[in-house]
Amino acid sequence: MTRERNHTLDIIKLFAAMNIMLIHIPISMPALIGSIYYSLFDFAVPTFAIATGYLICEKFSDWNKLKKNVKTFFFLFLGWKIFYIIWTVSLRSNVYKIPLSSSFQWLILDSKYLLLGGQGFGIHLWYLLAMAQGITILYFLHKKFSWKQLTVFYFLLIIIFNIIGVVLINPINNSALSTTYMRNGLIEIPFFILLGINLRHNKTNSERINLPLLIALLLIPVQIVEKLIYINVSQNSFLFGEISLCSIAIAYFLIKWSVQNPNINFFPKLNPKFSEFFFFIHIAIIDIIKLISMMAFGKISIVVAPI
Repeated sequence: MTRERNHTLDIIKLFAAMNIMLIHIPISMPALIGSIYYSLFDFAVPTFAIATGYLICEKFSDWNKLKKNVKTFFFLFLGWKIFYIIWTVSLRSNVYKIPLSSSFQWLILDSKYLLLGGQGFGIHLWYLLAMAQGITILYFLHKKFSWKQLTVFYFLLIIIFNIIGVVLINPINNSALSTTYMRNGLIEIPFFILLGINLRHNKTNSERINLPLLIALLLIPVQIVEKLIYINVSQNSFLFGEISLCSIAIAYFLIKWSVQNPNINFFPKLNPKFSEFFFFIHIAIIDIIKLISMMAFGKISIVVAPI
């Protein structure tokens, strides 16, 4: 039986992919405004992961079906990682005249954190490797625990690590540690996948009060305070680290809305691969914008975010 394509979901994924590009171009703004901005709009990765959990949840009973998805994520990670190594080294050497030795040191750092997605070349690709890891981990955990038990466990884990991030990690001001202690296939991604699986299993999608959206609205002030604490404690003007709970709730609300409204008529139908390609290529697009900016103004006026 072939499931009818959810065209609304395709549009939401494209919107999320375009949004991540905006997140990765930091704009100079006051700390309070920046805290609101990043708390509200850092929802691209949870959107993609929740959607994946929703779409593949039936495959968890058969590893032979599930491993095809794991292989796809792994080889996408490998292929795009090679692309960004070649792209970045060429750009640094030929355009910015940075010695190859510097790129080599960056490659060593990237290799050190490779199981967490890397830290130098195509840093946004951590999501692909984390999806392969997260799907595999959940397959084996589900043999012992129910989906609800796993969801509660990972939710508590997310809360704990958010607290650890503010109290312990951020004051260290170690960007490599701050951006990887949660954003991996062990902690965040399994939770996002579980949200999608539970959404698929939930038969009551028509309640009047949308709980995920209500949670998102209530969490906005909490996340703003968290970001402001980070800025003041770490003395770093840029916001990075864990994805906020507010953003996760917004992503869940968007996927849930697409389930309720699978074929909205006021948008054209999209190729589902387009949003994924845009997500992968957006860092290269930002690099091109930087080059155009440099040629037009004689200096680089855009700084790529280290997320």
